[in-house]
Formats: sequence, structure tokens, C-alpha cells
Amino acid sequence: MSLKKLGTLVTEAMKDFLGTFRPTAFYNHRIDMIDVIIRDESFTEDIPTNDGISVLFTTHVPQRTVGMRIYGAKSFCEKRRLILPSQRISLFALLAAAEKGGNCKANEFRIRTIIRPAFTKDQFIELVSD
Repeated sequence: MSLKKLGTLVTEAMKDFLGTFRPTAFYNHRIDMIDVIIRDESFTEDIPTNDGISVLFTTHVPQRTVGMRIYGAKSFCEKRRLILPSQRISLFALLAAAEKGGNCKANEFRIRTIIRPAFTKDQFIELVSD
């Protein structure tokens, strides 16, 4: 049996258990980082720019954008006044700030055209400990 066929069989067997992937974002308080993931694929990270934003790409060729990562997330959000009193952040506002505040035109383009359209204006993430 080929590896591809085996992968298809496993995916089919697990689909009811796993559900359908939806773009998501989450905050890791231990390392103060936000991951924004739009595709359910293994990824590698681009070198972070000096604004603490890096884009995540698939590990296979051709590479596709999988999401982005923000290092120093609390500082990034506080500087841009994105944190609500409940410690919640509008994901749409976060992505808009990442797009505008970056110093890498390629990352800005990827955020604006690929990552941000995967989310709606009513999605939030929380900057709280697990």
C-alpha cells in the first residue's frame, strides 16, 4: 500500500473524531507568542522581522502560507492599544495592526491577502494563562 493511500485511509477513518479544520489563533503565555494558523499543514518558520512577526510556510514545495507568529505579543498589543479590559483581542484588529506595523512588504502582502481574509471581524483571542 502506498503512503498516500495509507494517509487517505487514516484521514477518512479519523474525520468524524477530528472534525473539520478551521483557521485559528492562540496565545502561548509561557513564551508570550501568538500563533495564527489558516491551514492544517506542517510548517516551518521564516526568519522573524525586527517587529517580531514571522510568516509560517508549508514544509513541502511549492511552499504556501500557513499562518503567522507574533513574538512579544503582549507588548505588540499594548503598543497598539488592542487589548480590551477582558484581556481579549479582536483577531481582525490584530491582523490589521500586524499588516500595517510591519517592516517587511512581503509579510504585509501575505497578511493582507492570505491570512486576514480567513477570519471574520467577530473573532477574538484571549491573552490569559491556561
